[in-house]
Amino acid sequence: MANIKSTFNDFLDAFCARKLDAASSLLVDDFEFVGPLAQAKSKAEFVEKMRPLLPIVTGYRMLAQMAEGDDVCSLYEFCVETPKGAGAIPMVEWTTFRGDKLARSRVLFNTPELMALIS
Repeated sequence: MANIKSTFNDFLDAFCARKLDAASSLLVDDFEFVGPLAQAKSKAEFVEKMRPLLPIVTGYRMLAQMAEGDDVCSLYEFCVETPKGAGAIPMVEWTTFRGDKLARSRVLFNTPELMALIS
């Protein structure tokens, strides 16, 4: 099994580089996602729900990461820029792997902080 922290970071690198095909190649087909603004029960559904974020994503900065078994928990700043301004939104994401791919992710963040920049 690959290093799950590295694989998760590869996923974020691809997503923040707006390479959604590369990011989605690291997900299982039945990938499950739960977040404050979106939920998905498949890789295809997740990709379609995340596509609108791509124009505002500018990167991320990993603050801390822990792994145990098939799980990795990441604390990072998700950087966005919109006509309303730029921000680094602190996020915590708990991801479970199946083999070398992300199988389930749950993300938590300050929703009003992000909404102030996108709505």
